[in-house]
Amino acid sequence: IDSLTFGYGLEEDIIDSVCSVNKVFKDLKHTKVKIDFISKYYKQNKEKFNPFLIAAKRLVRIVDSTSNGSLDTSKLTIEQEKDLLSNLDKINKKEYTSYDDFLNDLTSLTTPINSFFEKVLVNDPDPEIRKARQGLLKKGKSLFEKICDFNQIVERN
Repeated sequence: IDSLTFGYGLEEDIIDSVCSVNKVFKDLKHTKVKIDFISKYYKQNKEKFNPFLIAAKRLVRIVDSTSNGSLDTSKLTIEQEKDLLSNLDKINKKEYTSYDDFLNDLTSLTTPINSFFEKVLVNDPDPEIRKARQGLLKKGKSLFEKICDFNQIVERN
């Protein structure tokens, strides 16, 4: 059996990613739908999903676990910070009727996330700026966790 495959042809990493952010036993059917969807979406969209996955993992991994998510937007003055915030806000405000639309919008964050990390020092020496940047990234992590923990998904060729 393939190391990523877990019974019924489901990938263990995708199961773990969905189950880690959902109340699995509260809604088993919904959890299974998410697992099936993410698996299928990944297989059909590898060209854009893999780069997004790398960017999303980078964002999630740098979020300070002690960050309370407070976000003073007046401290975000760099263009890439503002751009990432704007993109996150657009997705957060949108009403989604399908996981497909939601995941397509999430994968569109690849460039803003990468641009942010290329131009912005997250752990700035100024504690107020650092706190705002951590809050921005926490906002992204919270958005991602509406569907799964992308940090647990293994990149595939």
